[in-house]
Amino acid sequence: MALLLSLAEAPLCAAPSLGREMIPADMPAEVRHLVEQLYHEENNQCAAAARALGEMGPAALSAAPFLASMLNGHWDWSPPNRAAAALVKIGRGAFDTVAVSACGNGDDGRRRAAGVLARIDGPRAVPIIVDLFAAGLAGDYHAGCLRVVGGCAWDYVERSLASADAARRRGAARAMIAFAPVRLRYHDFGMGEHGGDWCRTQAAVDRLLRAVGDDDAQVRLAALRSLERISDCTDRKMPLAETLRAALKDPDAAVRLTAAGVTLATDETDKARFEALEPLLADGHAAVRLAAVAGLGALPGERARAVPLLVE
Repeated sequence: MALLLSLAEAPLCAAPSLGREMIPADMPAEVRHLVEQLYHEENNQCAAAARALGEMGPAALSAAPFLASMLNGHWDWSPPNRAAAALVKIGRGAFDTVAVSACGNGDDGRRRAAGVLARIDGPRAVPIIVDLFAAGLAGDYHAGCLRVVGGCAWDYVERSLASADAARRRGAARAMIAFAPVRLRYHDFGMGEHGGDWCRTQAAVDRLLRAVGDDDAQVRLAALRSLERISDCTDRKMPLAETLRAALKDPDAAVRLTAAGVTLATDETDKARFEALEPLLADGHAAVRLAAVAGLGALPGERARAVPLLVE
């Protein structure tokens, strides 16, 4: 327990942030020797030690806290990447230790930890990954992790959209991008192949359109932003649903602004989209009015109606 608490509070660094004095006296000699090498000032020596620990598999479980404390660092940095790969090979015994790292550490450390958890035990990892979405951490890499887990990730995210906990609904709305073939800014979780039936674009769109009617403004905004990402997919139908029409009149300006962009991506006629966006020309928020101007001007079938309004 002391090791886990120290890990959660540890400063950010590439080599283990746990002090050498934390190495247990009863650690197996071979493991202890390699853990000590993790502190080597040469990155290649540190990375080699992490790789060797991974090759030991579950026998290196006592090294897991030290490897987990290395997960933060630049995405291309070898020691944190080797530490992540080693933890995957150590396996399920390291899950709880890595889960602590997923809740602390820096952004890259949390991303690596999420990836490790998804590979170690996907079903147990899903709630932690969705909580990371809820906490607002950039979700692209975590979306890739959910894709690796596959069907049970969908089941959890779908249930979470109906949760009584607004933060969980918010995380689920953000996580829905995992189930459509959107382009992710981070590489799509290169540590393994995708899990089972992860691509459920239309189902994701349908559930997000319902979530746009949520009582919580942040859930509505999260759902709309996910719909913006999914709007680039060709294998979906996106109607101008009643919840989306209501979002164009939302009290929150950020919701109205995002809803304007999603409205343009719906499958409705130019006329229907024009009539939905036109009231926003009188919106009290300048950014919303500008979005309406840009949106109306982007509807080729209604330019004759749009030009006089835009000039006015």
